[in-house]
Amino acid sequence: MAIEELYVAEEELRLQHEELLGVRAELEDQRRRYEELFQLAPDAYLVTNPLGIVREANRAAAELLGIESRFLVGKPFATFVDAEDRADLRALVNEFGTAAQVDDWSLRLVRRTGAPITVSLSASAARDGRGELAGIRWIIRDMSARDRSERALLALADKRRGILDAAPEGLFRLDRDGSVDYANPAAARLLGRSEAELRGRQLIDVFVDGQSEEKVDGDSRVRLERAFGGLRPGSGQWEYTEPSGQRRVSLNYRLATVVEQGSVVGSVVSLVDITDRQLLERDLRRRADRDALTGLHNRTAFERELERELGLASRYRTLCALLLLDVDSLKVVNDLHGHLAGDALLRAVALALRRRLRQTDIAGRLGGDEFGVLLPRADETAARTVAGEILAATRAHEIAPGTGAPGASVSIGIALVKIPGLRTTDVFRSADEAMYRGKNTGGDRIVVVDATLR
Repeated sequence: MAIEELYVAEEELRLQHEELLGVRAELEDQRRRYEELFQLAPDAYLVTNPLGIVREANRAAAELLGIESRFLVGKPFATFVDAEDRADLRALVNEFGTAAQVDDWSLRLVRRTGAPITVSLSASAARDGRGELAGIRWIIRDMSARDRSERALLALADKRRGILDAAPEGLFRLDRDGSVDYANPAAARLLGRSEAELRGRQLIDVFVDGQSEEKVDGDSRVRLERAFGGLRPGSGQWEYTEPSGQRRVSLNYRLATVVEQGSVVGSVVSLVDITDRQLLERDLRRRADRDALTGLHNRTAFERELERELGLASRYRTLCALLLLDVDSLKVVNDLHGHLAGDALLRAVALALRRRLRQTDIAGRLGGDEFGVLLPRADETAARTVAGEILAATRAHEIAPGTGAPGASVSIGIALVKIPGLRTTDVFRSADEAMYRGKNTGGDRIVVVDATLR
C-alpha cells in the first residue's frame, strides 16, 4: 500500500512540475511579446518611477527626442520638457496621488537639437498591492503636425469659408480674448446652439453652462481654463450638456494658437464627438475582462480584483475568503454527452454563482473547469454558507435530463485570509490544496483552510 502511495505521489509531483514548466514558459512568452509591442509601438512610450525618473523608453520615444534609449533611462523626464512647461509637468505628476489616469495633456518637449515640439501626453498610474504609486506609464504623441494643420485651417477660413462650413469637425475661431469669432455648422450642431448664439461668447462659458458645481470645479475645468483662458495649445475631453439638458455628449477639443508678428492674436479650436468611441472602448474593456462562455471575470481580471482586495484586507485588517471550485468529471460529461452538455454545465455553475453572490462578491472562470469566488469581509461561517448553497445549486443541474444520470457536482476549497501581507499566490495555493483534498476524497464537498505564507 505504501509503495502505491509513493507511485501516486511521484506522479502528482511530475504533473505539478510539468504544469510549472508550462506556466514559466507562458510567462516568458508574455514578457517577450510585451517587450516587442513596447519597442515596436508607433507612439512614444516612457515608464518612470513616482518621481518622474525614466526607467524604460521605447524606440519611438528615442526617435522623437533624438536621443538613444540608453541615454534616456535614469534621467528625469523633466529634463526633456521645455523650461516654461516644467511646472505643468510637476502638477501632472502630483495628480497621481489620487488619479488613476490623465488623458490629452499638452506640453512642449525639447529635442536634442534644441528644437521644441508640441506633444500630447496621456499617462496612467501603476500601483503595487498596497495601492501605493509604483510608477507612471506615459504615451507621447507628436502634435506638431496637428498644430500646423489647424493653423492652416484658420488661414483657409478667411479664403474658403465654404469648405469650413462643410467640415465634419466642429471648428471655432476665437479672438485674443477667447470669444467666438466664427463657428461652423458642425460646431453649432454639437453644442445644440445656433451660430448667432455662439458668436461673441467666451467658449469656456458655453462649455460650462448647465454643469454641476462638482463638474465645473473639477480637473477638466482646470484644463479648460489652461487652454481657453490662456490661449495656449492644449487638448482634452469634456462632458457637455446641451442647454435643454436632454442630451450629453463627450467632446474631444484641441486648441492651436494663431501668432502674427510674434504675438498671439487668436486661436482655432476643433471639436469631435467621441461619445460612440467611448462607449465602444468601455465595451471592449468589459469584453477583455470577461470569459466568453460564462460572462464571468476571466483569470486576469479575477486576479487583479483579488490583489486589490488583499491590499485592502492588509491595510484595514479585515477578513476575506477565496473559494476555488473545480467541476467534478467535466471530461467525462464531455466524452459521454458532448461538449454542448459540458458548456451547459459550466454555464449552470456560473448562473449558480451569480444568483447566490452579493454585489460586493466577485466570481470568475479561471480556465477549463475551474472557477473562483472572492468574498470580501467574509468569515468562515459566511464562506461555508455560500459554498453550501453553490453545492446545492450545482447538484440540481441535470446533466442529461430524463436519463436518470446523476446531477452535477463541484469540489470547493476555501482559503480564509486572516493575516496581513498575503500574496495572491499564497491564497491561490492554499485554496487549491484544499480543493484538491476534497476532490481526491470523492469530490462534491467543501474543505476549509487558513491561507498561509510560503
